[in-house]
Amino acid sequence: MKSERNGLSILHLTDIHAGPGEIKDADIKTSVPGISVPTLLQRLTSYLEALQTPPAFVILSGDVCNRANAQGMDQCRRWLIGCIEKRILPPATNVMITPGNHDVAWGFDPSPESDRLRYGKFFESFATTFPHAHLPHFDPPLDHTQPNISIKSPRLIGGLKTRLRFGQPRIVSSHPFLLDLKRDILIFGFNSSLGCGSRLPADPDISKPLDSLIALHTDVAIKRPLEVIKEAYDRSRIVDAPYVGFDQLDYFSALMKRLQRTLGAKYRKLTKIATLHHHLTHIWRQQLEVKAFDAPLDAAQLRQWLVEYDFDIVLHGHKHTNHVSIDSRLAPVAGERSYGPLSIVSGGTVGGAPRLSDTQSFKLLRLDGGNGPRRGAQVVEVPLLETGEPASVIRSHGLVYQLPIADRLPALHDSASIKARLDSQLRAKLAPELSRPGALVHSGGQSMLPPADPDLVAAASHYSFDSILEEGAFRVFYDVILAIERLGFRQRARVYWMLRDVKALSAQEGFTGRVKLLIGNLQDTGFGRNGSGEEIDDSIYDLKRQFAPAVASGLLEIRVLRLMADELDELPAEVLR
Repeated sequence: MKSERNGLSILHLTDIHAGPGEIKDADIKTSVPGISVPTLLQRLTSYLEALQTPPAFVILSGDVCNRANAQGMDQCRRWLIGCIEKRILPPATNVMITPGNHDVAWGFDPSPESDRLRYGKFFESFATTFPHAHLPHFDPPLDHTQPNISIKSPRLIGGLKTRLRFGQPRIVSSHPFLLDLKRDILIFGFNSSLGCGSRLPADPDISKPLDSLIALHTDVAIKRPLEVIKEAYDRSRIVDAPYVGFDQLDYFSALMKRLQRTLGAKYRKLTKIATLHHHLTHIWRQQLEVKAFDAPLDAAQLRQWLVEYDFDIVLHGHKHTNHVSIDSRLAPVAGERSYGPLSIVSGGTVGGAPRLSDTQSFKLLRLDGGNGPRRGAQVVEVPLLETGEPASVIRSHGLVYQLPIADRLPALHDSASIKARLDSQLRAKLAPELSRPGALVHSGGQSMLPPADPDLVAAASHYSFDSILEEGAFRVFYDVILAIERLGFRQRARVYWMLRDVKALSAQEGFTGRVKLLIGNLQDTGFGRNGSGEEIDDSIYDLKRQFAPAVASGLLEIRVLRLMADELDELPAEVLR
């Protein structure tokens, strides 16, 4: 595994389903009798021990147990704490947990009182130890004005803070996000289990006549079948209806706006990751299920806001299916901003029954570069095989997916405003002589093509240079190339045409002409389209090699500046967006 200097890793675990008994599910999932979840957790431990360095963060996206089983939650909690103590996982402050539909008690009518029953055991097991998605009526009310945020903060912002009271941990503050400004990471956890296992209101057209019939009859032979019918009807009102809810969405939107205002350009550098238990969109090869509810009821609203606030990746579980996709790519519209892709990662299952002959697995999210804005990420899907040495399995059986991130900027030449500003930056840094007092500079000066090849080129054709500097008998023609990908034939043909043009004009008009090519390498900014910065560097080297005679004669000079993301901060946000 790479060191944090070259990138950092985030461990994604989901659907551990710890606890005793057969793995069953109310939504027609495949059952596998006799699976030993403790053995799978032990196997997972051996894989984590095989990693060269521990992950920087852990995301556990729900279903830590089966059917809100207290023993399963305690088992998962002990396992997490044990791994932290062994230092194969990061400190508890860096572990984000979200509840799943198996982590809440089912069969309660929606109300503040029932939420305390539904989330009671989950809160007791995890919420006073680990940062977590918001638990209604347990955690302090959501308040987007807290915590205090300083752009120079060296510490992790958000998460959980507790203190001991009468020997027991008590929550001082709980924020469903982790913001690390040193590593340029933002992780936000959503609770999508709000409607899971809740009881829908009774239909009075059914319940009232049924209650009347039961009250009328005293004969057990008649009364008991009616009671059985009522019990069955009450069970049918229990639904697995995931949703995030207005409170969380409103808080998320308000918090992101605050972060944008407070952090400024730093916000664009953050790699932003969201997590929840349930899926937001269809999953490739998804097994057919017949359910009244599937994805969260407000999945569309959540996806929209994740895209609008420039989130890069969503990690989820629930379907026990490994899947990686790109979603919500919106084409720029005239007058509107350009939205980037949202990578959605379905984590499969650590201890549940995997789908479609898959295996239990976990995922490692490896982020490129030590700081943002990052150009990409890798998702490594690691199967928890029964045989094989873990380090070898990770190397030989891990599936690697490449994710594009930090791709929120429009194509460079799609915006004349952006290009003009970057051209100006390059002129200032690579050609300061153009700003000398008294310098005779023609901006956008045109050099007419010599009428040497009338069969090929119209006499009225011309080439527009960026600038022309006149110095006595010398004329220096400047041109700018903003390299967002490796330079190819088009750029070489352009340089060749310029050189022929200037050489011919020099001979024709009796001046000494030179061409100075200013190249801005934008690979390390959000504009870069190649996977490696060396690709553009190599293509610039090839350009110099191919035009070496012109360089040696003094006809051509190539000046190169490798722009970094920090150097784009002076561009207004509305231009970059």
